[in-house]
Amino acid sequence: MKRWIYCLVLVLITAFIVLNLKTNFEKPKFIYEDSPDLNSKGIDVSNNNFFINNSNGLGVLLVHGLGASPYQTTELASFLAEKNITVYSIRLSGHGTNLTDFESKKWTDWYKDTEDGYSYLKTQTKKAYIIGISSGALLALSLAEKKEVDGLVAIAAPLYLKDWRINLLPIIQLYQRYRYFGVDSTQIGHAYENIPTKTLYQLRSLVWSTIEGLSKITEPVMIVQSTKDKLVYPKSAEYAFKEINTTNEKILMTSINHAVIRAYENESESDKIERQKVFNEIYNFIIQ
Repeated sequence: MKRWIYCLVLVLITAFIVLNLKTNFEKPKFIYEDSPDLNSKGIDVSNNNFFINNSNGLGVLLVHGLGASPYQTTELASFLAEKNITVYSIRLSGHGTNLTDFESKKWTDWYKDTEDGYSYLKTQTKKAYIIGISSGALLALSLAEKKEVDGLVAIAAPLYLKDWRINLLPIIQLYQRYRYFGVDSTQIGHAYENIPTKTLYQLRSLVWSTIEGLSKITEPVMIVQSTKDKLVYPKSAEYAFKEINTTNEKILMTSINHAVIRAYENESESDKIERQKVFNEIYNFIIQ
């Protein structure tokens, strides 16, 4: 009996070592030459943080989604800047650099980036809102739970993800290093094609932390969610709307995909109209 247990333990240890060696040597799959996945030339200026200063005393911190970069926020940033609003779009740690850097970061690093960004914006404006997209929405909600903010917009916050494998990440990351997501033509060179499974595990941890803190939020909140989101269940918006203890607003889109604030390849005219509607609703929310 003892010998059987000894053999089983030896097999498990051997399997663990083999899987770890396989994972460590695994190479990411990428299709586009301009992909930032293996970038060694430094951060492209279009993927870096940017600040647009205006004079009316109202500012907005923009927080992009997982694997993306501030480039994702440029259309909304331009719209708000034209309305004389100060805009600060931050680049979260590990984004727009390379996958090795990306894989080394934890969600707490992204939270610190968000906190630092908001603190800086407050020194430049009298009133400051946060607008987060996807995982950026989770960071915005987390900041509102821990710090006093003037208000926030949470777009496509992934409280409930459609991919059930998110719950198996503690196991998956032992034998798979990267998950290939791909990018559409509008994001080539600006978002990673691959997401490290360790990074996805950090997203999972951020989701749990955010859910635990929703009931502590008392600031004005706008929740934006598309019913056609391929990554996030619409019930994420319903849950957040129910849990947050403040007067908040909710907008449900009917045609746009996950990243509501940016253009998609082959999008319809109704998508463009609906995205413009979102921009206008966000503007009305932050100036009220």
